[in-house]
Amino acid sequence: MKNYAIAKVDDNHKYNLLVLGLTHESVFTFYNDLVREPEFSNSHGVLLLDQLLATGNGENRYIAIPYNRNVLDFSQAKKVDVDNQVRQISTSMLLENISILANSILTEEQRELIHQKIAL
Repeated sequence: MKNYAIAKVDDNHKYNLLVLGLTHESVFTFYNDLVREPEFSNSHGVLLLDQLLATGNGENRYIAIPYNRNVLDFSQAKKVDVDNQVRQISTSMLLENISILANSILTEEQRELIHQKIAL
């Protein structure tokens, strides 16, 4: 099992890809595998990293990171707020990996909201 999930974000957003970390660990633990994914090989844009399972549902949850081909530019990374559409994509990705929630840092209430398909 991968430590992350990747989804394309609607063209109306300023982010090209959404990466959801599926562990409590930092993106640096799966960075090498992540940048080898086909989505990065011949493209550039802005990746939106959802760190919900590492940092919780706080201000550090979403990080925007520019990328060019197989390199993420962490020097340009910044915390961002996102709209409900992006949060719903994250929720759908979590539902596809539902077994990881049981032992996550999320509260019982947060896990129940995800089970009900309600975006955090």
